[in-house]
This record gives sequence, C-alpha cells and structure tokens, in this order.
Amino acid sequence: MKLRMFLVITMFVMLLASYSFALIAYIRPTITSYTVYVKDGKVNEFPGNIIVKNRNTYPVTVTFDKPDWISMATSVSLQPDEEKNVSFTIVLTQSGTYNSDIEATYSASGHIPASLSAQITVNAIYNGTYTNRNA
Repeated sequence: MKLRMFLVITMFVMLLASYSFALIAYIRPTITSYTVYVKDGKVNEFPGNIIVKNRNTYPVTVTFDKPDWISMATSVSLQPDEEKNVSFTIVLTQSGTYNSDIEATYSASGHIPASLSAQITVNAIYNGTYTNRNA
C-alpha cells in the first residue's frame, strides 16, 4: 500500500514538473494552400510566410525543419512576447502538387522543447508562357 501511494505521488510530481517546464509554441497560419503557374524545367520562385510568436516569459529559439522545395532561415530567436514574420521562398522546377509541413521547434535552456507545424500545399500548374499570374 505504501509503495502504491509512493508511486502515485511520484507520478503526480513528475507530471506537474513536466508541465511547469514545457514551452508554449505558436505558429500561424497552420494550413496554407497556394496555386501557382510554372514552366517545367525552369526555376520558379514564389514568396510565402509564417508567423511565430514567443508566448513564454523567457527567450526562445525557434528551429525550422522544412521540405527541400522551401528555402528559408533555419532558426530565429524570440524575446518574451516577440512575434516575427518569417519569410520563405517556394522553389519549384516542375508542375505538380506539393504537400509538406514546416515544423517549428521551440527550445530554451532548462525547458522541454515544443513543436508545431504549418501545413503547406502547392498546386503548381503548367503554364508554357512562364507567366506568374500570382504576382
């Protein structure tokens, strides 16, 4: 009985400790869809952006994991309550449908990291005139 009570209390303390050291993460928009016009065999570039915000009371570093067809910074640093608009470039050489996530991992010393993702879908339509109709 004492062992069971000890285990219950230990688990409760561990849960409470993990909650108090967890980071709060924020990313917007969470789902984005683009329709773009491309010419196959050429480098086609299109702008995009996500917003990350630090809702914690201490500085954090946000590290990004993204697909090869998106070019962007690998990380940004945020002060408490700071928000940043992080630009990226969609780089395509072929028409088709592209679907992936940009994962943002928030980390700070002494805290459990937290990750969120923004889903990016691109419908790249072949257009032999190479006119970007989204510009």
